[in-house]
Amino acid sequence: MRTSLNTFHNMKHRCYNPNDKRFMYYGGKGITICDKWLRNPVSFVTWSEENGWAPGKQIHRKDNSMGYSPDNCEWLTHDEHLRLHTCRLGYKFRRENVIPTHTCTRCGHAWGARKPGRPVICPHCKSPYHDRPRVNRSSPGKSYGRRDLENTQV
Repeated sequence: MRTSLNTFHNMKHRCYNPNDKRFMYYGGKGITICDKWLRNPVSFVTWSEENGWAPGKQIHRKDNSMGYSPDNCEWLTHDEHLRLHTCRLGYKFRRENVIPTHTCTRCGHAWGARKPGRPVICPHCKSPYHDRPRVNRSSPGKSYGRRDLENTQV
């Protein structure tokens, strides 16, 4: 399970370690962590708990040109984060910008529909039922499938 302390270590790594693959987007652009959090990670954990941290939430900088600090950060769910950063998550298809329009409820992947009218299938988990959560089919007393229907007596 991810904790806010894991998030802190990941922030520190991408801001201060030139060997990190994301360094050029953070530390390379001058993004830093405030001195209070950098000197005392427990203060970051305390701030996180007071400001809505929960498992599955991501840290978000309100102003991308500024670093990580209490007045510039907030915790968002993955979907909230995607809605704020669609321009970064967009991709090119046939020289046109495609902005993600679908988010799979099964795996959380976001993607844009390439052609209207085509069946929508999640490209990550290959599920045609991306808009429906998984159903627990191991419930006792329920039958599913043709064999179960053929074997029932009327």
